Amino acid sequence: MKTYTLIQLDTQSPNNSQWVSINDSGEFLHSVRKGNISEIDTGNKQNSVIIILPGEEIHHATLTLPIKSEKKLTKAIPFAMEDRLAEEIDKTHFAHKRLNNDHIQICAIDASKLNAILQILKTNNIYASAVTSDTLCVPRIDKTITLLIDSSRILINNGFDKVFTFESIDIIDAVNIVNKDNNIRDIQIFISKEDNSLLNKFDQLRESFRNVDVNILQNGPFQKYSQAIVNHNYIDLLQGKYKDKKDI
Repeated sequence: MKTYTLIQLDTQSPNNSQWVSINDSGEFLHSVRKGNISEIDTGNKQNSVIIILPGEEIHHATLTLPIKSEKKLTKAIPFAMEDRLAEEIDKTHFAHKRLNNDHIQICAIDASKLNAILQILKTNNIYASAVTSDTLCVPRIDKTITLLIDSSRILINNGFDKVFTFESIDIIDAVNIVNKDNNIRDIQIFISKEDNSLLNKFDQLRESFRNVDVNILQNGPFQKYSQAIVNHNYIDLLQGKYKDKKDI
């Protein structure tokens, strides 16, 4: 049976990371654990280790690039992203995934930051099969704003292949920012059971939107992360020179 260990890495404090092991159906093999990554048992060689980084560490974008050749596309992406980044493109690592109609979903991360993350993992005998962003694990529902609330963070997919990460912001303000130009009328919200204090905010959203559907995740955000991983609905940052030969 294929198994995965999902590690939500706290890049600022690896001692505050979370992890869980799942099977290839996305079922949890144990409860979510929290602590130092040195405590993580990644199991045998048949187990794939998936590192989930905070969306704030990664610049996400969706561009239209009508380029069929994968080699040419890889070369074109840094230049297409140049005006969107504060960092120099030669110091940035890019990863991408093809969507539909020449739409390319792109992740960009400071290469030195990614190197540092991989070194932290290596120091703790953790070798990643894939590295992705928690924001990309939010399901995309057509013409629906989907929110995944993780403590003080709000992860959003706007239903048009754009993703957002907000920290310590009012949920209504976050929705209004995302919906500024789209006029979307439906909202899907995923919360942990301890986030019931937000229920009054959801009632306020119902005054402005046609449908606000709230789902309580009994196992927290990892419940959605696991679904994205087993269905391969994410971008693996380990592309190009970082590409791992291990097949996940």
